[in-house]
Amino acid sequence: MWYWEGDIRGCYSVKDGYRRLGVMTTQQSSVWNNVWKLQVPPKWKVFLWRALLNILPTLDNLIIRRVVDVNSCPSCGLDVECVMHIFCSCPYAVNVWQLSQIQIPPIANRNFVQWAEEWLGATTGFSSEMQGRICGVLHCIWSARSAAVWDAALPGPSALLSRLHAHWTAWLDTEHRRVAAIGRLPVTAPAQATSTTPIPFSCFVDASFHRPQRAPAFGFVVFGGEFSLVVAANGPLTCPYDPLLAEAMALCEALSWLKDNGYSGGSIYTDSSLLVSSLNSVSSFRNYFVYTLLACKHLINALPGTVVCFVNREANQVAHSLSKDVAAIAIRSVWRDVPHSFIEPMLANTI
Repeated sequence: MWYWEGDIRGCYSVKDGYRRLGVMTTQQSSVWNNVWKLQVPPKWKVFLWRALLNILPTLDNLIIRRVVDVNSCPSCGLDVECVMHIFCSCPYAVNVWQLSQIQIPPIANRNFVQWAEEWLGATTGFSSEMQGRICGVLHCIWSARSAAVWDAALPGPSALLSRLHAHWTAWLDTEHRRVAAIGRLPVTAPAQATSTTPIPFSCFVDASFHRPQRAPAFGFVVFGGEFSLVVAANGPLTCPYDPLLAEAMALCEALSWLKDNGYSGGSIYTDSSLLVSSLNSVSSFRNYFVYTLLACKHLINALPGTVVCFVNREANQVAHSLSKDVAAIAIRSVWRDVPHSFIEPMLANTI
């Protein structure tokens, strides 16, 4: 008869097995318990747990498994990639930490678990809020690294931290509502999150059809303060020959990018007056166009202070040219900070 040692009933449980495994491999480091006590989204906890176990698909691990042959950091290209390099010593990560104004422990020839013990261990002086913020920055750095690998586009540190702040605020607000709903907090209690500082922007968006197949494509451009270029993008759409539907889908593409990158409180311009009026009076009749409008309105509501306005075609030439680019019907392209050469003259006239 089998008997599990350490349990009064002799029964095995995953929790006890995990505890035993932690004792054998980590000498009872408090980091392993504190990971699950962090007040952060669950996927951040799982990510940090995988990083501590060194089972993230970093290039040094992929080389061991013979998945890749070359190890060069996709974020900086200056050193081999490992967990400590990605999160601590990579120049990109260093810029993110400096911009976040979080004083992380020094590396000092530590491995990742030893470094994590400095801010997540039992004797650390870091508050639970600061521990959550560090975990969030680590997760965002990993997301940026993944974007560099799969999308060949590394987001800027400021955009990365804006996205983190938006996600962190949204999760805290949702968590407060969940706790309040089960009666642990008064419903009128304020959310723990601080208000998100809007990042002002101006976004121009358009859609076009390319002859002879009438292939649809979108294009949008985002300007920041003092009309400085933030991003320009274009790519294919999947829809029938319906100009109004294409305009709505192009707007949805621009809104999704703005939401993912933490922007709000700006103006979005389209040269379709019918689209603007349709947004203000969505029909109760359900078809694909109405569903696209509802998706747009949901995204607009997620960007407080954002409005959609009409402009004439002359004022929307940059977005229109992006949507008419012959490559737009084949592949999605994104230009950050530095525009493609074919829209540079129009940007100069716009600015």
